[in-house]
Amino acid sequence: MRTVKRLEVISTNGSETIRIFWLEQRKSGIYGSFFIPGIEIHRSYHPDGTVHFKSKSVRQIKSRETFLKPSGYSREVVQNHPLARFRGQFQFFMGGHQLDSDVFARAIPYKFKKANHFVLIDTRCLTGQQRHVDLYAYLVEVGGFDCLKEIIISHEEIVKRENRISECHLYTAFNPWIVLFLMFT
Repeated sequence: MRTVKRLEVISTNGSETIRIFWLEQRKSGIYGSFFIPGIEIHRSYHPDGTVHFKSKSVRQIKSRETFLKPSGYSREVVQNHPLARFRGQFQFFMGGHQLDSDVFARAIPYKFKKANHFVLIDTRCLTGQQRHVDLYAYLVEVGGFDCLKEIIISHEEIVKRENRISECHLYTAFNPWIVLFLMFT
């Protein structure tokens, strides 16, 4: 039985596929990364409740499919509920990503990994100005329907106010649950 649970958000333009976000739950905690060409952002939530956030600027060389030396680095550490007693909600990630042809040209092509869940964004289905996605990932206590309702209501207000298209995904195989919101502009 697979003890690691993995969620991947990928995007394709029909000829190239790139990874936008991944989240993985292991015995040692919950880990995630958000990719923007030139920036790598990582967050981890450990069993004792320690949350690490790291970001670094990187140069990507597409032909070598490798990252070179970081040119900038930041780090933040906070304390939250231990995972075994997680309560309420916690915004694990938030980030925006352009989905235009330039991003596909600059990003390293995605090599499929074993994952329990995939979200695929096919940019050929996006029309007009909808070439940007904001991604919000939350941890929500198991059975936390009140927390889930709060998150949905807060995002519905943004969707209405800014005339956005959105999707909400709930992953109950994770503990705590994972809620993923995608908002397109």
